[in-house]
Amino acid sequence: MFLIVAVSLISAVVGDCPPGFRVKGGKCEICPTGSYQPITNGESCWNCPRETFADARGSAVCRKCPVNHFTAQIGSTKFTDCVGPKITLVLCERDDRAKCIGMAESEGPIELPKNLKLRSMKVLSGIWEITKVFSSGSDIVTEVEEGFEGEVPDDADYEITTVNPVVNNVFCYTGTGREYRGSYSKTRYNTTCLNWADVNIGDHNSHRPDNHCRGSEYGKRPWCYADGDVDPRQVECSLPKCVWDEECKSDEVGSGYRGTISTTENGYTCQNWNSNTPHIHYYEQDYQQGIGEHNYCRNPTEDQAARPWCYTTNLFKTWDYCSIPTCDNPSRFQYIAYPWSNDSKFLKTKNKKHKISFLRDSIVFSN
Repeated sequence: MFLIVAVSLISAVVGDCPPGFRVKGGKCEICPTGSYQPITNGESCWNCPRETFADARGSAVCRKCPVNHFTAQIGSTKFTDCVGPKITLVLCERDDRAKCIGMAESEGPIELPKNLKLRSMKVLSGIWEITKVFSSGSDIVTEVEEGFEGEVPDDADYEITTVNPVVNNVFCYTGTGREYRGSYSKTRYNTTCLNWADVNIGDHNSHRPDNHCRGSEYGKRPWCYADGDVDPRQVECSLPKCVWDEECKSDEVGSGYRGTISTTENGYTCQNWNSNTPHIHYYEQDYQQGIGEHNYCRNPTEDQAARPWCYTTNLFKTWDYCSIPTCDNPSRFQYIAYPWSNDSKFLKTKNKKHKISFLRDSIVFSN
């Protein structure tokens, strides 16, 4: 009996703060929402990094946002902080437009089954690309933005076959953010950006009717004007960076790769794209293609090369391919936003209940 009591007393004195708690003043203190502590007897509660959140106190780990959904600030406390593309669709049977399925919110991509036709769509967030295939066999890709709501006419001479979200430079930025065109408008200090048209300082002369963060040729990331002590000041935005085309290439072609590898697969050093020494070429600075004042591997023309490459500094070797790893999750690239789970859901129509299986690359409907 005495031994048991003694052991209990030692445990109470020495004690262990479990994960989700921190040691403070000799006591265990629970970590607040938006933070985590993964180890026993940890001394700090760490803010959840971007793309994660903790909606409960005492979290040992932070929960991940859906793929390609982002939290602009660290320390997010709720799932709704995860921002990403969302769209709703109404699909009808090809031979009977009265039999329709109203889909729940989807993050994409969506390849429409051949036995169903798209009747209407509503874009809840983001920018989406839709592919129209005409009866003549030709096709075009158009973009629809947040707030768009439309219906395909009964007599339309086209069908919509795919609906894909644009992620890069909408929910995150690439490079220096020069190509960013999303609607984020918060600074790194979580203050709201000023409207561009309301700023009258120096040589600034923008008539943009919004306060969305934007990048420039000389900055490091998207920025905006915010209130300063006297005049508005330039402040970087807390917008997250798209990382999958920087650490790896999202597909074999690698035209979206924006990383910093500058040595070819055979060991040659890459030549600066803005230089014509030792090899003369006709590529000019092009932010769209990732070409500029650097010597990083790129694939500026998909029809010329099968993967990223560069000119070399070796006089006897004009150019060479680069060995760029392919991203583990190939669905994380510009027009593919969500790796579907194998879960199934049921949506009711007037006459029957349809089973919808969410797969990695498509949505399959069955009766």
